[in-house]
Amino acid sequence: EGQQSQEEWHRLYGKCSGNEIYHITLGDSRFFGEYEGKSFTYASFHSHRKYGVALVAVRPAELPEFYEDTILLNP
Repeated sequence: EGQQSQEEWHRLYGKCSGNEIYHITLGDSRFFGEYEGKSFTYASFHSHRKYGVALVAVRPAELPEFYEDTILLNP
């Protein structure tokens, strides 16, 4: 993002602000796996502090069928 800009701050900001969203399984995650059984708030805070990653939503493994495509933002 912004790497073609003439403004140095655009290039620097774009390089450092690459936000990406991933759909992961908790047990397979090297960032979030250690927080299994912890509260969302605890996992989000501590993973950001330790790894610089943000947890923004979760999808419980066992949901009723009609919630199949549902995620919970900051539950």
